[in-house]
Amino acid sequence: MTTSSLAALLAPALRAAVQAGDPILEVYSAEMQVEYKEDRSPLTLADTRSHAVIAAGLADTGIPVLSEEGKRIPYAERGRWRRLWVVDPLDGTKEFVKRLGEFTVNIALVEDGRPRLGAVFVPVTNRLYFGVVGEGAFRLDDPEAIAALRAPGPAGDPAEVLARLKTRATRLPLDTAAHTPFVIVGSHHPGGSLDAAGIRNIAAAADGTVWGVSSDGGIVRWNGTTFVRMPGAAVQVSVGSAANVWAVNSAGVVSKWNGTAWDAAADAGICKEVAAASDGTVLVIRASDRKAYRRQ
Repeated sequence: MTTSSLAALLAPALRAAVQAGDPILEVYSAEMQVEYKEDRSPLTLADTRSHAVIAAGLADTGIPVLSEEGKRIPYAERGRWRRLWVVDPLDGTKEFVKRLGEFTVNIALVEDGRPRLGAVFVPVTNRLYFGVVGEGAFRLDDPEAIAALRAPGPAGDPAEVLARLKTRATRLPLDTAAHTPFVIVGSHHPGGSLDAAGIRNIAAAADGTVWGVSSDGGIVRWNGTTFVRMPGAAVQVSVGSAANVWAVNSAGVVSKWNGTAWDAAADAGICKEVAAASDGTVLVIRASDRKAYRRQ
């Protein structure tokens, strides 16, 4: 495909991604009903409404749309598609249900098994990412430019739309060394020693306290230079402050660090997760009903 033909397809993809964010936010701000798919992953009204907007927005391209939330299409049919839109109307439904704000609308054009262009829209932050093979990737934060994509009606010549957006967007990747104050102190990878920074779960508090769970399940604490082994094992840790550190082990037992050892909270029940706050508050999610409880 030529650059001009890709631009002609990227424009409706960008508009569809941005416009799909509206029904998502409508559901997000209201009381939501959650259904569950066969794999027990959640499905909300936002998923189906977003899919409907995207399908309508891409209809004029004449290219079939493959979406988990769309109608089931036999492989015998979709296996013959040389070109197709691959869509996730709401990527991060679990985060959406928990109202964490960390979810996106994803649209990609795939040709002969390879992605050719894509759009990712973050409804909560009103931020748009897009890219085209051979043209690069961009991040668009301009509210006026995004509002123009959201507006109904003809968008104008696709090549001109894309050129205009690129002048108002930031080319990626950024020079991370110049933009981030973060220093890599660990990573998540299977196996490896603690010296290799095999950390699979990490939690930090505003006072600088950092704890984690190593790849082998051991509990570790950051001492300012490196991670050091601490007593016990866990699947997750949570840190509100130096005085409010909690962990959940593989048996679902929640414990609090007392400075030298872990004190099990027998009254918490069998838990899946724990969340600690700087004011001493701690919440647990019980395995029995997956509801959150505040520990007094």
